[in-house]
Amino acid sequence: MEDSTFTRHEIDKQEQQIITQIISNSSKVAERSESKDTPLPNMIEIGEGETTVKKRSYREKLRVIETEYNDKRPLYVIALRPFLALGLPAFLWGGFVYGVQVMWLSLIATTQSEFFSVEPYNFGAAAVGDTNFASLIGTAIGSFWGGNLSDRFVAHMSRKNNGVFEPEFRLWFVLLPAVINSAGLLMYGLGLNSGTHWILPGGFGMAFLGFGMGSAGAITITYALDCYPNMQSEGLVLMLFLRNMIGMGFTFAIQPWLDTDGLVTTTWLMFMLSIVFNFSSLIMIKWGKQLRRSTKSFYLKYSNKDILFK
Repeated sequence: MEDSTFTRHEIDKQEQQIITQIISNSSKVAERSESKDTPLPNMIEIGEGETTVKKRSYREKLRVIETEYNDKRPLYVIALRPFLALGLPAFLWGGFVYGVQVMWLSLIATTQSEFFSVEPYNFGAAAVGDTNFASLIGTAIGSFWGGNLSDRFVAHMSRKNNGVFEPEFRLWFVLLPAVINSAGLLMYGLGLNSGTHWILPGGFGMAFLGFGMGSAGAITITYALDCYPNMQSEGLVLMLFLRNMIGMGFTFAIQPWLDTDGLVTTTWLMFMLSIVFNFSSLIMIKWGKQLRRSTKSFYLKYSNKDILFK
């Protein structure tokens, strides 16, 4: 990966100097414009403080060892800082909701061959694999819903809110995936159990699950990163850690769960989990702003990348 340890600290300082000079010159321009005798300049000059950053070649970006732009912090600080994000509710909530989406991926991977390769379907290996096209289609549509469309919705809501952006605007787009995801679980599990035509569990069911996985996870991650922009790296690592821990645990638990409770009971229990976790977005819509305010001092303190636990 290009510049996998690239840090922008020095560049950020240079950019801030330029921005400060632009603001200062803009103020001077405004003062001049108030005087009728002084003509308004056609442009703002940044001045002597302007700095440029040398463009790095592709080969330089691929360096295995980086000495100029590498992270100067000790490795243990980099490794432990993501756990600071546990004190910020949006990251904790986002990690669990994202992890639940991975549970359905483990469900499909574990049960797909087990049920489609026997009566009444008797699918061969290739036919079982082909059912994944439904998940692919659902995920593609879900990615568009949770990506481009949600961005447009957030921009629209911000304009209605006098130009003020609030991260909670995005969470309204979780409600549709919550319904579709839960419906997909019922179609998949109950459809397989009753032996209905494969198009219900292997077509619509898996497509609906794909839609939920492709949209809800992306929306919750983006919401959390919008809440605490100066701790995005730490927060993203924490959410991915929680997601993978949940997914790993569910992968080992799903088969014993099915053996103990059967497909019908397991499906209904997973349906309830989907409802609880996905519709928990309503809690964040109502109280997310209040939670952000209550964690303001913690966030401002630990957004300093050099601080660990104090």
